[in-house]
Amino acid sequence: MAPKASTAVATNPVGDIDYQSLIDSAIDISELGIDLVIDKAQLENVPFYVVEWDEKSSEKFANSRYAVIKVAWRDPNGVVRTGVIVGGGGLVDEESNRYGGIVGQLDDCYRKMAAAGATDRPIYVSGGLKASHYTYSDDQGNNIPATTYYLSA
Repeated sequence: MAPKASTAVATNPVGDIDYQSLIDSAIDISELGIDLVIDKAQLENVPFYVVEWDEKSSEKFANSRYAVIKVAWRDPNGVVRTGVIVGGGGLVDEESNRYGGIVGQLDDCYRKMAAAGATDRPIYVSGGLKASHYTYSDDQGNNIPATTYYLSA
C-alpha cells in the first residue's frame, strides 16, 4: 500500500501551498517513536544493547558486508533511547568466510549464542563502541580519513 500524502498537500496538489502553515503544523520526527539512524560516535564508551540486526552485502566495497543494527541505551538522565546504527566489515579470511569490524563481531556473537540456544536475546555491549581512526588512499591516491567502530566490553 502506498503511503498517504499529507492532507494539507493532498487537498491542494496543484495550486498555491501555504508552506508556513505546513511548517507550523509539522510533527517532529523524534515524537513519532521511530528508530532514527544515529551517529556511532554517540555510543563511544556508552553501554548499549544490540536488539536486532540485519546483514547485507555492500555494493560499494567488494568483499564487504554491513549490518543495520537496532540499539537501545540509557541517556545521562536514565531515559531509554533507541536508534539504528550501520556498521561494516571487510572480508578478512576468505577460506573461513570471516569478516572484520562490527559485522565480524556480530557473526561471532551469533555463532556463540546459537550454540547456547540463546539467539532470541539482546546483546549487552558494556563498553559501548570503540573507534579506530585511520587514513586510506582512494583510487586517485588521495588520503581519506576514516573511522571503524568496534563493539567493546
